[in-house]
Amino acid sequence: MHAEDAGRRTGRVLSAEEIDEFLRNGFWGVLATSVGDEPYGVPIIYAYDEDRSIYIANGPGKKIQNMETNPNVTLTVVDLEDYGRRWKSVIIYGKVEILTELSDKMHAFNALRKQIPRPAVSVRDAARIAMAKVVRIVPTLITGKATGY
Repeated sequence: MHAEDAGRRTGRVLSAEEIDEFLRNGFWGVLATSVGDEPYGVPIIYAYDEDRSIYIANGPGKKIQNMETNPNVTLTVVDLEDYGRRWKSVIIYGKVEILTELSDKMHAFNALRKQIPRPAVSVRDAARIAMAKVVRIVPTLITGKATGY
């Protein structure tokens, strides 16, 4: 535990380098969207690219509908250890871009595959990639805190 963390529940601010490393080593977070006065948070798998873009891919559904209506989102990524005595959290505030070009989708899927290694892409997988809704979150602000690290 860092001395400055002793007795604090709010944690210390993470540096940009610590945030980048944390997001590159993770792959799971909670995406928050909102339409009108109805917030919606859902767990997602993400990839964090070299340019600090975040990519997600999935089929049609409420989160895609919400992002098409309101492109402002947050993604919260948390690591918790020792029953909350040690934790890191990063919140990405950003704007969504829904990718339609196949080359952009392939870049996103390569980023996802790099972050979450999977077997080679089959013909069936390639067809699903072409049909998938692929989203890039362009960060407007990234914040992070930690206690015990």
